[in-house]
Amino acid sequence: MEEPQVKGRNILWSEFQLAISGEGWWEERLQEFETGTGGTPDGSTLELALMATFTCCRFHSAFPRNLLRACEAIGEGEACAGRGCCHVSPERWARANEYVAAIKGRLRGVDPRTLADDGGYDADNVSRVYSMMGGDVTPAREALFQRYLFVLVNRLKWATRFHLLGDPSTGDPDLTFRSFDYEYLSESGAPYHDLPLESLEIAELDRAIRRLPDGELWIRRLDEPEQPLCQQRYLRHQDIKISSIGCGEWRGNTPADERPGSYYMEMIAGYNSALQSWLDGKAPKDEMSQRVSLRLGDATPEKLELVRLFLLRPSYSATVYHWLKDLDRPADQRGRGY
Repeated sequence: MEEPQVKGRNILWSEFQLAISGEGWWEERLQEFETGTGGTPDGSTLELALMATFTCCRFHSAFPRNLLRACEAIGEGEACAGRGCCHVSPERWARANEYVAAIKGRLRGVDPRTLADDGGYDADNVSRVYSMMGGDVTPAREALFQRYLFVLVNRLKWATRFHLLGDPSTGDPDLTFRSFDYEYLSESGAPYHDLPLESLEIAELDRAIRRLPDGELWIRRLDEPEQPLCQQRYLRHQDIKISSIGCGEWRGNTPADERPGSYYMEMIAGYNSALQSWLDGKAPKDEMSQRVSLRLGDATPEKLELVRLFLLRPSYSATVYHWLKDLDRPADQRGRGY
């Protein structure tokens, strides 16, 4: 697979801290922290609070790994490399990338093994997407999948434009942009993100789809909001759409759900309970509590407040990343929205 084009520049935690310094909620949390510890946090503590806040979204695909990394950093008193709300790993990006490549390959009639070998994609995942797309590529299926690709690529384009990617396994705290620009074009050769809903290409697809049974409903379902790429259930949403188009009926052939929503809710509740137990000074009672306690170590006033304010509370939304839309703006003008 061709190496993705890198967009923008690397962002250090220290610069990220400056960029969100005007956000009211962040200032309030820092004031709470200072009150709880009886002093002003130093730079290292600020970085720990920053890392913990943006790394530990309960609905992130890398939870609880991100949470445990934050616990370890707090326990050692040194912020680790990390990614935060809406950030995704290179592996997660590659998986989404394979959905796009597999659909385009299937529509062109490319054998899945050939596509995987030539593009460097995961052969099992490519074959799985192919199998969900149904039998022969009929005009109806092609129109629906082309329309689905328009939505899929546009949303992934947005996700990789604003939401940083980085690899904490390298120990490098920098986070890097990537883009879908380098490869994906529509059938007309235009980049998907240059195609508004009222464009000729999309209008023609919509006309063809509206002639199908329940065509208007199909369009609404393809356009409806869904979880962002970073969240646990995002790829499940794609499986539902692809398999529905493949069989010609909404949820008519949905693959088995290996990890239903209840699985994640139980896991989230378990780790919240483990954090609360550590705050309460209780001995670990289960595996989750042991993992948390081992990484956090002995309680100190600073650790207690970091966990209470920046780990146990629900994560904040991604709106604090709006400053990334224009990296050339001065730091004091960032964080003001689009």
